[in-house]
Amino acid sequence: MLHADIAEHLIQQIKQGAGRWEMPWHKGLPEPFNGVTGKKFRGQNAVVLWAEGMRRGYRSSEWATLRQWNLAGGRVRRGAKGVRLIRPRMHRQADVFGGESENAQGFKTYHVFNYEEVNGVDHEHPDLFAQGGAFAQPNAEAEKIVASSGAVIRFGGDRAFYSYGPDTITMPPRVSFKSTADSTANENFYATLLHELIHWTWQPARCNRKREFDDTGDSYAFEELVAELGAAILTTRLNQLPAPRQQHAAYLQSWLRVLSSDFSYFYKAMRLAQDASDWLCRRAGLLDYLSTADEVDNAVEDTRSDVCEGILVAWAPSGIGFVRLGNAGIRCGRCGHIFAVTLTRYEDQAACDQCGVLNQVEIRWENSAM
Repeated sequence: MLHADIAEHLIQQIKQGAGRWEMPWHKGLPEPFNGVTGKKFRGQNAVVLWAEGMRRGYRSSEWATLRQWNLAGGRVRRGAKGVRLIRPRMHRQADVFGGESENAQGFKTYHVFNYEEVNGVDHEHPDLFAQGGAFAQPNAEAEKIVASSGAVIRFGGDRAFYSYGPDTITMPPRVSFKSTADSTANENFYATLLHELIHWTWQPARCNRKREFDDTGDSYAFEELVAELGAAILTTRLNQLPAPRQQHAAYLQSWLRVLSSDFSYFYKAMRLAQDASDWLCRRAGLLDYLSTADEVDNAVEDTRSDVCEGILVAWAPSGIGFVRLGNAGIRCGRCGHIFAVTLTRYEDQAACDQCGVLNQVEIRWENSAM
């Protein structure tokens, strides 16, 4: 699906009323669960773990026994203190119907340790949890994008966010993601992670996005539009969907309200989201995502390369005297799409915002006589 089609589809969903957006992981007070099997703790044990986790300041809601962490490849840190829980001691006995039944006869205690007290377990690798059966097959292309990015991702807690200062992404654990009306838990995990990865491209060394507004709230809302549009582009592309899911439109709708529902913000954010999603795909070597004949009628499949020859269709150097910047319109040598770009002096390459290929163009940098 083309970027323009994705944009139009999302706008129609927003105009029709996309519904209420909800976080794809468990909301409210995070439920404690077994970090190896994925099963939730219940009853008195859940209350004990809630209280003890808050008292100790843990951000993670994952707990498991010493043996379970060891089987998952982890090691509980020296000096860590477990939390004592109880389980019923079940006894099988004959019943009046000639069969057998289980009855609780007393309780036995056991100890669990929080994920934050464990070394050697990394939730970035879902194979550790295969025994729990909680995960679908990982999305290979999404995993490649994440791994190729080089982003530092930390798993734990019940929030997903990107921190600019330390340049890190924080994600809730995979096992805490849930299914929504139109997506599986696995798909929601990747959609959330890709959203934060788009935020990660904000840095100058990556896509170098600028603050769009003097008002902090408006700038934050605009950046959220960029991140969710980027996630919509990537999840639509990587899951080979005919159109982006409605949950993206619901999220976008909430931020467009902050910006007075002005769709000009949407289109500007869409361009930046295209840049970010294509930057991530190029870094991962995933450039071949054009799917229909009209999208590739100017491309030769068996002669593609990382750089092709583009055509300069418009050129407007800015400045007086020694020219440092220029605005260019370039026709992509692969897909034929015309895109606008700002180049600094001596640059002669630009990536197409439609297919992602790098275009080499002939530009004459001369001093302006104006």
